[in-house]
Amino acid sequence: MKLRTYSLLGTFVALMSVGMPAGAQESDSLFIDKTESLGSKYTVTLKPVKLTSETKEFKVTTSRLYNEKYMGVQMIVRPTSILATNFKDTVTIANRLDDGMSIHEYTIVRSSMSVQIYRDKVLLGKVQERLIPQGKGITLYNLSAINDNYNVIIDTLNATIPNEVLNEENIGNMLPSSCKNMIDDPYCNKGFTCSGLNAENRTFYSQNAIYTGWGPNAHIDLNEKYSGSGSIRIQDQAVYADKGASVDIEMSFAAGTPYYVRAMVKSNGYEGKIGISNCSNYIHITDTKGEWQQVEGILTPASASTLLYINNEDFNNNGTLWIDNIEVYEGLKSATSIGVRTEIPYVMLDANYTWNPTKELNVYMLGFTDNGTTCSQINPEKVHMMGGSRLKKKIKGSQLYAIYFPGDLQGMCVTGYFDGFNHTEEALLPGVDYILQEYAYPRFNYVDTDQPIKAGGYLVQFVDNMDGCDITMTFNKNLLQGETELPYYMSGNTSGTTFAPANRFYRFNESTQCFHLTSSEALKPFEAYIATDATIPVQKIVPNGISTGIKRLYANNGTRISVCPTENGVIIYASDNSSIDIYTTNGRLYKKVMLKKGQNTTTLPKGIYLIGQQKVVVK
Repeated sequence: MKLRTYSLLGTFVALMSVGMPAGAQESDSLFIDKTESLGSKYTVTLKPVKLTSETKEFKVTTSRLYNEKYMGVQMIVRPTSILATNFKDTVTIANRLDDGMSIHEYTIVRSSMSVQIYRDKVLLGKVQERLIPQGKGITLYNLSAINDNYNVIIDTLNATIPNEVLNEENIGNMLPSSCKNMIDDPYCNKGFTCSGLNAENRTFYSQNAIYTGWGPNAHIDLNEKYSGSGSIRIQDQAVYADKGASVDIEMSFAAGTPYYVRAMVKSNGYEGKIGISNCSNYIHITDTKGEWQQVEGILTPASASTLLYINNEDFNNNGTLWIDNIEVYEGLKSATSIGVRTEIPYVMLDANYTWNPTKELNVYMLGFTDNGTTCSQINPEKVHMMGGSRLKKKIKGSQLYAIYFPGDLQGMCVTGYFDGFNHTEEALLPGVDYILQEYAYPRFNYVDTDQPIKAGGYLVQFVDNMDGCDITMTFNKNLLQGETELPYYMSGNTSGTTFAPANRFYRFNESTQCFHLTSSEALKPFEAYIATDATIPVQKIVPNGISTGIKRLYANNGTRISVCPTENGVIIYASDNSSIDIYTTNGRLYKKVMLKKGQNTTTLPKGIYLIGQQKVVVK
């Protein structure tokens, strides 16, 4: 007879076989003494448990007396699966497990007629309790299938739900629980439903999984994770529905309601998106070069939706994505609907609104509106910006705007009429729909849009046919401004309220399109300026070599492109691989340019050219 230890209501005693149940083999089964008193609520935990053979299974039966009959269930642990039975119906709790031979903790909890099965504090499924042919109490079967040094912890009176968070060591950047994450499995621990098209062989399946979707190449990766035991891994180019994969979550989204979506991602050669069906905007996932990074954004479906998805179907790559710590929070349309809450996931402020609440609040994504004249403001002593921010701004096509990005740019979207269509929060493509220029003393330079856009001051310019549209920019958490020894450098207002720099500075004038030396003027939130400590500063700084406009053109195959003249040629941004013909003013073909998706630089002599039936001047 083997000895084990178990804890019964906090008292450790030697565990001995007492009165084997009918049909049990005494040498390989064990009835736990003093468990006849299992009540309508109980908790049984076995740990650490490790299977000793890939061909054996381990069983645990729990039963209680009910109206002079026995009610109970049995958990069956196998190397690749976990089952539960009430001796009438058998359900698969988990299947296609990669780590079934590793050490685990198993917990059985009864709180109602259903009995819940946990592994490593994660709820994998449940089974309905029924009348069973065996006696009351707890019995372990096939003890030779597991290690000797395990413990059994039993609470015969209480249903204690295991706390999954205890296994998550890297969740400090997630929002507090009071914000109410809508994702039931944010840590990606419960596997897949495997019910989508060509998704039946994903690893692994659990009865309580929420992640579904189509395609075979999605798996729970136990080696690469940001937190806890695993992450979701998506591989290869997604082609509906037999190649790559889309990971979907079925949930309810209300029309016109903003949702704050966040996740930790790590990618190698993967570019894709997180989106909500019936929503034009999306959260762009770029190639992070093997580093974990947070992506976040606001998604507002135009009509009611039931699906959040993650895939690269609209992109062209065969990379690999890992995703973990997934969060979705319902945002607020107005600060007037805050109520008694003090932890706010997201809210957008109107242009003429100054938010000065009576109590202190934490806001994790805060939106400001700039109508061209005034901008939203906050009382920073009452409203604490704990995370990212957004700026909604009405713009003119080809106009330059001096905007300070308080955090890394997560994306831009547009609402309004351009390119011949009405758009509602349609995602904009960098280069094609807008360009950025940064100041590196003594000149401005175009920013490579193929790279992540970091926090800092920029001149932002939108394509010429975007007049009157509303642009919304999303930034991650505010970053501290770095030190510099240059006599002139870009800085900006990140305070959430008006701000006047202490010394002289250069403020951008949208009418003259240049920076003028001034002092004591109050800057709006997100307004960028050029700071200086020069003894004899110049009176103004003119962005040199900058085109007066970005022209919306179309390539030979109809692909959207934009053309920006420079001092020595043109920069052409293309939304896809294509080509464009460049003509002289007398109609002669000067050159045919093959375009790759993204930024393309073409050298041209000074002169006037016809590109896409538009005149372009190279000075």
